[in-house]
Amino acid sequence: MAAKEILSPEDIFVMLGSSYHTREVLQPARERRLLNHNRNRSCNTYCYCLSIPDIKPKCIT
Repeated sequence: MAAKEILSPEDIFVMLGSSYHTREVLQPARERRLLNHNRNRSCNTYCYCLSIPDIKPKCIT
């Protein structure tokens, strides 16, 4: 897989999904809330909150 200079939210979602998701199935784009920018009190970075129950929000620096 060639590295991209710019990652889209979809790319980030797929990367995190394939790394952290316990199930291989991802919800369709319309069914999931793709990536919600939320300010996390536990860190000083913006966190992408994945709408998957068994995954906690991941902080991306």
